Amino acid sequence: MPYVLVETSIAGGNKELLAAPATWIQRHENGTSHLRWPNVRNFNMLNALLADDRSPPMAAWETHECAIKCSNIQSLALAGKMMKTLQKHWNTSATHAQKRTIEADDDEMVSPVCKKSSIDSSGRQQQVKAFSETVPTTASLEECDEPNERQLIGMLAELESLIKKSHDEARRKLLNGFYRVEKSLQSVVIETERSIEDNLAQRSLPANDSEFCVNPLTCVEEMVDFEARLNDEEYRNQVERWIDCTIGYESNPEYRMRVILDALFDRQFLAQFSWTGSGLDKLSFGKFDNIVNLFNYAGTTDTFLATPRYVAQFFKQRLKRIAAQGTSRELSKSMRPSSFVNSENNSTQKAVESLDEITIKNSLSDAENSDNRHAVAQFCATPLTCIVELDDFEAQLNNDQYLTQVHQWINENIAYEVNPDVRMIEILYALFDKNFLPCFTWIGAKKGSYGMVKYKNVIKLFQYVGTTAAHRADYAYVENFFMKKLRYAGRRSDKWTSSR
Repeated sequence: MPYVLVETSIAGGNKELLAAPATWIQRHENGTSHLRWPNVRNFNMLNALLADDRSPPMAAWETHECAIKCSNIQSLALAGKMMKTLQKHWNTSATHAQKRTIEADDDEMVSPVCKKSSIDSSGRQQQVKAFSETVPTTASLEECDEPNERQLIGMLAELESLIKKSHDEARRKLLNGFYRVEKSLQSVVIETERSIEDNLAQRSLPANDSEFCVNPLTCVEEMVDFEARLNDEEYRNQVERWIDCTIGYESNPEYRMRVILDALFDRQFLAQFSWTGSGLDKLSFGKFDNIVNLFNYAGTTDTFLATPRYVAQFFKQRLKRIAAQGTSRELSKSMRPSSFVNSENNSTQKAVESLDEITIKNSLSDAENSDNRHAVAQFCATPLTCIVELDDFEAQLNNDQYLTQVHQWINENIAYEVNPDVRMIEILYALFDKNFLPCFTWIGAKKGSYGMVKYKNVIKLFQYVGTTAAHRADYAYVENFFMKKLRYAGRRSDKWTSSR
């Protein structure tokens, strides 16, 4: 263990400089230090204790408050030389006279003078006299080969400079490390913000793109023209951005293609197509390559690639179902009585009107006595075109028998479909006219719009539509569906009306 130079106070207020092993020093949390000093009269025993740098203090030793002057001194001899150097710089001779030191030679490891003990003055004089016989005189010490005072002070200054330099270097490295960490964190934050801005920029369309909308195709001539315009790369990019805006964050490939198919084509016009053109008076949809490629784009997501074969299979099934639905609606309309006006023959008109009344009465009478299957055959929902019809439909849904007929009609029309969203889309466009649907928002907050939320029976009806064996459509699910569909209903209706 190293040695320590300490300064203690003696009687009369004078100072005493001592060297002791570091184990004899007790440091306290309040910043004070105490020296444990052996209370012995035998100088040989005192020197033996001082020479052992690992000797622990005993319980009977004295305790004196001290001030540490220098620590980490590697040997007792070097501590004695440092004491001699410090003593030469004391200002008064009185202080020199009252200081008692034990100087150690390099070869004999002699310790500094022991501290003032509790013995009387005659005993202390005898102790000093006995110790003087074993300690070299000052003259003999001066003759020893020891470092010069300037050399020792220079060595201490150099050591202090090295320590300061080491601390400065450590502080510089620490600050440099903190600076690099801060820069790294700033770069991560900037990169994250930039990535978020890029994603938002990709997902939000510019003003000119948000106004872009494709008119629903209603005839072959419009479809041919649209196919030709898709050869222009700029126009095709606009259409693809419109597809992204229309679909939003939907991840189901088939549902994505159904939404775009419903937005691009009038349903009655689409019933004229099949994929290959086979069938009676059917047009081939597969020959319109650019339009088909749009559905490759619409059906492709981050986790799914819509291949040409997948798109072809989608159109084969979809066009077949649309054609079947169109045929069933035509049959239903043909079964209902209709009146016509014959301007050339008023008597014929009156006869037809009277025949209509008789037919309606007979139909109502038959409906009361027929079974549920016959009632369903007569029931066919016609698209609602005004708010009066919707209010009447809402009121009729309070009738359990009428509601049962509506449920059976729904089951016959979408029994093949298992996707809840697709089921609700089918019934939505079967119940609401495409020009009447834009008059709604979910809560009616838009000026001049109606709130769909107040039609409780209609909402319950769509909960029934969206519920399958594997999915239950609750109120929140139906609310989310209407909010998405009503958002773009007005834009689609305006373009469809202008095209006609």
